[in-house]
Amino acid sequence: MKITRILLTIALTSAVAFTAAAHGDKKDKSPEGQAAKYRHNAFNMIGYHFGPMGDMVKGKADYNKDAFAKNADALASLAVLAANGFEVKGTVKGSRAKKKIWEEKEKFNAGMKMFQENTAALATEAKSGDMATIKPALLKVADNCKQCHKSYRAKKD
Repeated sequence: MKITRILLTIALTSAVAFTAAAHGDKKDKSPEGQAAKYRHNAFNMIGYHFGPMGDMVKGKADYNKDAFAKNADALASLAVLAANGFEVKGTVKGSRAKKKIWEEKEKFNAGMKMFQENTAALATEAKSGDMATIKPALLKVADNCKQCHKSYRAKKD
């Protein structure tokens, strides 16, 4: 299992890096612009994996233990990668990230760490196949997302 997780992390890291490079803003090759694009791509991938799990928990899609576990593992890996996009200070241009992230960096980092811990816990619970423990774990992750968006993500224009 550990080898699978390592290989998944390597594959996801490569995918995020490739996507960021392939779809990067041709006009903004600055570290700030590239960090913003990296974050955007990482969070799009997080949404891609989170959505099907949410649908299964809500009963909008049939529950598939293997697919759920695969998405949960990917989400846990992506949670670690997403934090990398916030290492360049003040990268808000072309992004919905608020400057508040860097003004409250310790608090923000604590929230990202909690997100990483909760996605790892979800990945563990997903392997059990027990919806009684999976659903609360997924709701914790969803709450992490909601709280972070509320504090650190600007509304769409």
